[in-house]
Amino acid sequence: MTDTELTPLAQAVNEVINRHNLAAPDHRMVIGVSGGSDSVGLLHLMAEIFSAAQLVAVYVDHGLRPGEIDEEKRAIAKICAALGVTIRCVTVAVNELAEEEHRSIEESARILRYRALEGIRKEEQAHHIAVGHTADDQVEEFFIRLIRGSGLKGFAGMQICHGRIIRPLLLQTKSEVKSYLQTLGVGWCLDSSNLDRRFLRNRIRLELLPMLRKEFNPAIDRRVLNTMDIIKNDDDFLEQFTADRFRRCTSEENDGGKNKKILVQSNALLSEHPAIARRILEKCFWAMAIRPDFEQITTITTMLENYSQDRRNQAVCELHLPDGVRLYLKEDILVFSRPLAEGATRGSAPAPAPYRLMVEGPGCYPVAAIGKTVVLTRIEADAPAIRVDKTGTVLSVAVDNLQFPLEIRPFYQGEKFTPFHLKKKKKIARYFNEKAIPSRLRSSWPLLVHDNEVVAVIGLEIDYRFRLQATSRTILQIELVDTDSLK
Repeated sequence: MTDTELTPLAQAVNEVINRHNLAAPDHRMVIGVSGGSDSVGLLHLMAEIFSAAQLVAVYVDHGLRPGEIDEEKRAIAKICAALGVTIRCVTVAVNELAEEEHRSIEESARILRYRALEGIRKEEQAHHIAVGHTADDQVEEFFIRLIRGSGLKGFAGMQICHGRIIRPLLLQTKSEVKSYLQTLGVGWCLDSSNLDRRFLRNRIRLELLPMLRKEFNPAIDRRVLNTMDIIKNDDDFLEQFTADRFRRCTSEENDGGKNKKILVQSNALLSEHPAIARRILEKCFWAMAIRPDFEQITTITTMLENYSQDRRNQAVCELHLPDGVRLYLKEDILVFSRPLAEGATRGSAPAPAPYRLMVEGPGCYPVAAIGKTVVLTRIEADAPAIRVDKTGTVLSVAVDNLQFPLEIRPFYQGEKFTPFHLKKKKKIARYFNEKAIPSRLRSSWPLLVHDNEVVAVIGLEIDYRFRLQATSRTILQIELVDTDSLK
């Protein structure tokens, strides 16, 4: 369809797509469709601008509103059929992730939603994931970040393009999208969770913003958007400036494994303006895959200043940061590293394991340190596996989730797994204590490990994530026996 044949809103959105290079005319696109006005409007607009064959609508069931799901699916399926767009539905376990990782429902839903959309994007070999955030969402996001605390980048708001994710409606208002749908005679679903005042975004939308419009400024939305635009431009400039300074005063080391190090010349860092020094440290945090924290960065700068003022003190200064990241300072070099075992978040770097056995496939693997042998047997089941050996000396896990080679080794200090009976993470050291494993055996007790994830504490319990499913046909049986019994 030519630009002159498009509806006025589609023309405006198409201009945004072209101006920001969001998508080429022949690109395939996955569209997140919840059934609400924004996502339904996005679907219709993309169907105007692109060929329906290029689009895949995806509905994600978060398992939070069982009474509304079927109606939403039917409504979206009807819309897609009318537009000639393929629809796919996927279910995610939000409550399970929230419980396992101690996250909020909102955060867990967002993580799993984008994970599901990315999975389907790959399956469909699509170029982009389009989501229906509007200018109204951008204003709400500003106040969310104001309340929770943020730097300039946060106040700049959501990006119109972030990797594979594009937001073609980010410059349009919700009322414009609703008017567009009403002109087309297209309805949408109402999500009851959008009225739930337990969620911060809803309280901002339903309480804070109406009060600000009534009591302070009827044009507060436009004023906030203008301010965010100014902040974004300032942040872009500072980001370019900081990137140059970051390259000058930092370097990276990698031993070929997971222990990446960021080395910062402390004198060079302290010579920068505090605003730039803070941004350099923020980039170090992101480079180590952890979120920057105001108090932690303030502690680091204070530590650097104190160190530079007392040259007689040459001791190593060390800070423990989230997710096992350690920071230490010696001889004017600030080092970010992650020396702990994967998943460990406390303690110092682990001592070398007393043994490490590579498991190329089923067979017998002696563990001399405890006088035991691990026997691995592959079993092909003719029917779905309903018997679950989840605890005891003989364990069973699904082979579907595994890929050889595996590894047999002891646990690292601070390492965790998800016991089948508990279904949430627990430190292995604490688990051993609860199981009354003798202290002399704990440091050598064997784990079966896949890609740094604990599959089973052998002889005791499997990790919940590797449990047998109703559809499992191939089973790996894990047995711990006395080595002498095999002679």
